[in-house]
Amino acid sequence: LEEAFRSETPEVELPVAVETAEFRLNANQVFVPIAAKLAPSALQWAQKRGSREAAFDFAAEVRDAKTNRVVGALRDTITVKIDAGHFQDLQQRSLVYQGGIILSPGQYKLKFLARENESGRIGTFETTLTLAPLQADRLQLSSLMLSSQVEALRNAAQVKTQALGLDAKMKSSPLDVGGERIIPSVTRVFTVQQTLYVFFQAYLPQKAEAASLRAGLIFFRNGQRLSDTPMVAPAEYNEKMRTASFRISLPLAGQSAGRYTVQAIVVDAGTPYAAFARNYFAVRSAPKPAAAISSPASVR
Repeated sequence: LEEAFRSETPEVELPVAVETAEFRLNANQVFVPIAAKLAPSALQWAQKRGSREAAFDFAAEVRDAKTNRVVGALRDTITVKIDAGHFQDLQQRSLVYQGGIILSPGQYKLKFLARENESGRIGTFETTLTLAPLQADRLQLSSLMLSSQVEALRNAAQVKTQALGLDAKMKSSPLDVGGERIIPSVTRVFTVQQTLYVFFQAYLPQKAEAASLRAGLIFFRNGQRLSDTPMVAPAEYNEKMRTASFRISLPLAGQSAGRYTVQAIVVDAGTPYAAFARNYFAVRSAPKPAAAISSPASVR
């Protein structure tokens, strides 16, 4: 892993896709969740060798864009226990890793590595991060996180994590609302059989009124406005942090296959405060029926 971090040539033996977002913790700290998705082929090696479990290392390094100094890092080891009944199911599923780093506002370079420990295969992902500073006199929004899965806050029996570093000591994640956690869609591709969950936060200036805060979604396709959702109140509100959390769901049944833009609009009725943010996703037709599987997998 250390050699891969120092190398200027990306490793591509293990295909990995990564999605990042930003959620403000306070005026000087931004939580950057990092979600990585490994293709089903990452687990097929364990099946061919007859292994009952697979272990993965995930590591990230964040450098200041101007000085190239390391300002944040994480390292996780994930052990996925697989029984024989789940092998066939896992060939049609992906492994999704969730981690995160706390950073100050600024511009950064992120390098993320995933390693399948027994074979030694490594995959690399690199991107840039621009974290805007807090503007105390404006209503600001977090990233729009898209998902098709929300689960109760519990430890999955088949996944064991070992987190290292200061960021692992966070008592709760901004993605946890009402005893549930949203699992981000890394590729943002959904089927018409799924429900789309859109999660985001609004950060209120001191003069804004939380009681009159409302948010809704507008959907576009090919530049044309298609539909919108009713305006709703926050799912949760943190008075101390003046942070409102919204989670809006929409069944995708009846939607045509294609690419879409979703725009969240947040307004504070009776005040001049308003803000919006956008994200993009794709909808595909329902997959063809597959052979029956004896028991579902619970790997995340």
